[in-house]
Amino acid sequence: MSDAQATALGRKQYTSGVAYNGGISPTITGPNWTTNRSVIIPYQMQDGAWRIRFNIAGTLSTPSSNIALAMNGTTFKSFGAPGRQAIQATDNTSNQPAVNTFVMGGSSTLQSVFAGNTSEFEVFGDVELDSKPTWAY
Repeated sequence: MSDAQATALGRKQYTSGVAYNGGISPTITGPNWTTNRSVIIPYQMQDGAWRIRFNIAGTLSTPSSNIALAMNGTTFKSFGAPGRQAIQATDNTSNQPAVNTFVMGGSSTLQSVFAGNTSEFEVFGDVELDSKPTWAY
């Protein structure tokens, strides 16, 4: 099975910081953010639509309650105003879920809002994309 076939079937996982597809790697960036681990699994539905499953964990050097992260080479599908898709996040210090967490349609932004400041958290979900990620085979 080729890498492209494995990706379309959701059998190939991509890990942040590992070179794929000509050196392109999925990365997660944000202010004061350090990715400890991220695993992203793109896959294609029978109708041709692309989705990803992901689990991202990291730390903030400056604690915050409102965190915006970006996933390079990925555009989340928009469904009109406000164009969001729900995901989940957990504060790993207090083990409390985020108050509000979503991906913003038409962008590469993952947004998490916590009741208090956090410095270590993880965000995870399964969402629709506009197209196949640029870093995927």
